[in-house]
Amino acid sequence: MYETWRDIESTLARNERLSTRQIALMRLALNHVTTVLAEVCTFAYKAGGGSALHGGALQRCFRDIYAGTQHRTTSPTVLRECGGELAGIAEGKEWAMIGLVDPLE
Repeated sequence: MYETWRDIESTLARNERLSTRQIALMRLALNHVTTVLAEVCTFAYKAGGGSALHGGALQRCFRDIYAGTQHRTTSPTVLRECGGELAGIAEGKEWAMIGLVDPLE
């Protein structure tokens, strides 16, 4: 993730456009962070026992991270598109909101 972000920062600092590969790696990093946070939050929620059900920071954190797991930028569709790009079967495609598309001419 750090390597991906350093590469993106470097590209942006040169006022260059991000490549399709860079965006795919960024989206994979976002998905990874979201997944790990959900796992950590699940552990804390279960460890909290019944008190985790009451309004408070733990309950709010659990609710918020799981809302994040449902966001379209971390959807299975995005993961599939990332896999296609990394596998080389999306040559010439560009990222739209939730997937790879042919570039606008």
